[in-house]
Amino acid sequence: MNEAITSAYVESDWGGEVSGMPLSAVVGVRLEHTDVTIDGTAEDIIDLQIVDQTEMTLTRGAVSPVSFDNSYTTLLPNMSLKLDASDDLVFRFGASQTITRPTLTSLSPVLNITTTRQGGDLRAEGGNPSLQPFKSDNIDLSAEYYYGDSDYISIGLFHKEVSNFIVTGQGSETITTANGSLLTDPSAGNAVANFTVARPINGDDASVTGIEAAIQHNFGDTGFGIQLNGTYVDGSVELDPSDVTQIFALTGLSNSANAVVFYDKGPIEVRAAWNWRDGFLQSLSQTAGNGVTNVRAYDQIDVSARYSISETLMFTLKA
Repeated sequence: MNEAITSAYVESDWGGEVSGMPLSAVVGVRLEHTDVTIDGTAEDIIDLQIVDQTEMTLTRGAVSPVSFDNSYTTLLPNMSLKLDASDDLVFRFGASQTITRPTLTSLSPVLNITTTRQGGDLRAEGGNPSLQPFKSDNIDLSAEYYYGDSDYISIGLFHKEVSNFIVTGQGSETITTANGSLLTDPSAGNAVANFTVARPINGDDASVTGIEAAIQHNFGDTGFGIQLNGTYVDGSVELDPSDVTQIFALTGLSNSANAVVFYDKGPIEVRAAWNWRDGFLQSLSQTAGNGVTNVRAYDQIDVSARYSISETLMFTLKA
């Protein structure tokens, strides 16, 4: 697989005041053109043969080259504003469009035939070289209050409208044999064999909204301090466990929180961190026969310590 990306970017910086408060802005746009070329090989399919009362088998021939081309052009604007309401208070606003390209595995042109049973139970799965990236329209708004040299409180809101999500879909497809004719099913009187094929497709839309907050505080000159942050997120498409036909739900979406206690003074630095993530849907591939994978909520603790003996010698400990 070869993916060639040609891009051009224009950016403009602005500055001024609003009611005596400094306001700065960065506005830009990126134009990207992507060409995808996929080359490989595949075994020719000759015919289907009956093995016993239930099963059939594929007769395969020589290996032949396969080649696919795909291209797409995207225009990605973005804007960032910063308002210094005071020496201690900063407001930020951002708006942008971004894309996420399909994985190389999803683009694979390979068709893997998984089931060839008599009576029309014909199934296969494969990639999709024609996939387009999914696009996200993003809006971010945040406030930051700095109440000390290294102390601050921040809160942010974000919203994303995502289109063209890549999901696993299924449809009916025919297969062309090595001689150019359509593959037939001998158990159905040599009628054209229709395979139910599961492969990644574009099409679903979803929105994601969330809030995140953080605080960092140092206890004077003692060297002790804390860091706390958390994120709450909600999506528009959730998994319905009772619906085995559902092929799309937001994956990887969950709330999280982190807490750090640290001591940093002189030659000694010690940090203890607690990280928590709520349960989330990891994958949904019911049409491909792979089922649903959910990850339970989990947390972990990390501790590190460092002692500097000199400018060139330091001992560390991590657990």
